[in-house]
Amino acid sequence: MGIDLYFSKKPRYRDDCLHLRHTYALMYWVQKDMIGGPMDENAVIPLEKFDLERLQKTLNQLTPENASELFPEEDFTKEDYLDPEYSSDYWDMVKELKEKVSELLKSFDFQNQCIEFSAWW
Repeated sequence: MGIDLYFSKKPRYRDDCLHLRHTYALMYWVQKDMIGGPMDENAVIPLEKFDLERLQKTLNQLTPENASELFPEEDFTKEDYLDPEYSSDYWDMVKELKEKVSELLKSFDFQNQCIEFSAWW
């Protein structure tokens, strides 16, 4: 009789499965498509498989014509955003991110482990 309440735990440990520096486009995507607004420094955002699938879809849709809309490379930490130049460095970053996201989707154990997105600036 009554109600039983439980807190369950999943194994969580600090093990970076992906580390990117100065990838402002990814930060933009997280703020726009995942949390719907600005993210506080040091905030932790859990990523489910569905979130990575949405990111993969966005990355696969990128073209030079739509990059500034879907995945802009802007430095959100500065008052004046950078005028994005979609150079080969940008497309190299997109290629690397696509590969890493694809790898995570294929090999990560989403049932027993969690992925968390965090950023420091």
